[in-house]
This record gives sequence, structure tokens and C-alpha cells, in this order.
Amino acid sequence: MEWDPVALRYMEKNVTHTRMDGRAACRRLNLPLELKRVNGPFDLVFADPPYAFDQAEALFHGLQDYALLAPDALVIYEYLSRTPPPTAMAGLTLQRVKKYGQTSLAF
Repeated sequence: MEWDPVALRYMEKNVTHTRMDGRAACRRLNLPLELKRVNGPFDLVFADPPYAFDQAEALFHGLQDYALLAPDALVIYEYLSRTPPPTAMAGLTLQRVKKYGQTSLAF
């Protein structure tokens, strides 16, 4: 799920290039508002919102509320390293954080 049409085209090309057609889908959606339009569940969710994104809690709650996560799903959330990782993760447990310069990933 991606809002930027250019980024979405690259994602679609990567899905084809990695032969994930039929197992991965790319959609242009405004999250978390349009989570209700998504069909799950998913084993892997990689959330890469803009760094100024202030709706992480709503995103995590939406993933749970709309049953979009498989029982052993992995959620990876990208955020700006100088800010704390999201804390209200709607039943998810923060396992680890990996820092890569200005970017951090919360697993």
C-alpha cells in the first residue's frame, strides 16, 4: 500500500522482478483511513510512512481491528531515529529496533 504513484510503480516492478506476482499486492491507499478496503491477513507488513506521520497508533489499531495480521505476522515500522519508536502498538510486542543512520526500524 503506497500513496505516491511513482513509488507504487517501482513497488509493482519489484514484485514482478522478484517473481512474487500472485503472492504480493501493491495498492494506492491513504492509510490508516482506507484500511477497511484491504483484504488480509498478511504475514508481513512493512510500514514506511512519511517521517512526520502522526497516526502510527491508528495504523496499528486498524491492522488489528480489520484482522489484517496473520497469527504470526511480522510488522516492521520505519521511523526517524531521533524520535522514539511507536509505543501504542495495539497488541503487538516490540521485539527489537535496528538503527541505520537517520532511519530506525521497529520489529
